Amino acid sequence: MKKLFLGIVLCFTACSEKASMSDFPVIDVLGSIGNYQKVYCSDLFSSLELIPLETKDECLLAVPNRGNGVLINDDYILVSYTFFNNARLYAFNRKGEFLNTIGQKGQGPGEYVGISSMFFNLNKPTVYVVEIGEKMLEYDFHGKFIRSIPIPNVEGQRLWSISDVGDGLFVGHRSNYGKNEANYYSYFNTLKKI
Repeated sequence: MKKLFLGIVLCFTACSEKASMSDFPVIDVLGSIGNYQKVYCSDLFSSLELIPLETKDECLLAVPNRGNGVLINDDYILVSYTFFNNARLYAFNRKGEFLNTIGQKGQGPGEYVGISSMFFNLNKPTVYVVEIGEKMLEYDFHGKFIRSIPIPNVEGQRLWSISDVGDGLFVGHRSNYGKNEANYYSYFNTLKKI
């Protein structure tokens, strides 16, 4: 089966080791401009599947959130949606049938103020919702709240684009707006330990 892999280079640095610039590949983005090649879907995928999502009053949406507003696994399609000040996370089955809402907007326990991003738990059938604040909320696919996990600050900066790397570890992105404006990634666990 043909699969498409999107390559993203992540550079992790350790305090005890320094890597030289020659250790990393150089990608000439400017030199590639105008050097385009046609790529057909049939070259990348063995099949395409169109799944129309059910539309009814409980799950109407216009446009999913930017970034990772849609997640798909073998059993579920999750769509996060924010319209003005109204945030929702909808669960559909792989046939596109609406199942339920996951969590709800609010400021109480187990509620999110807004949805910054979301990702699947790699170890069990749950989903993490990254709230616009500084925490992740874990829910099962029926919408039941499981727990809240604080997101640490790294050198006074908030982590973004958080993902599960398995075994209770997460990785998050932060920007360094110092001399080189480079991006950095940090591992942390459920106890907020970097």
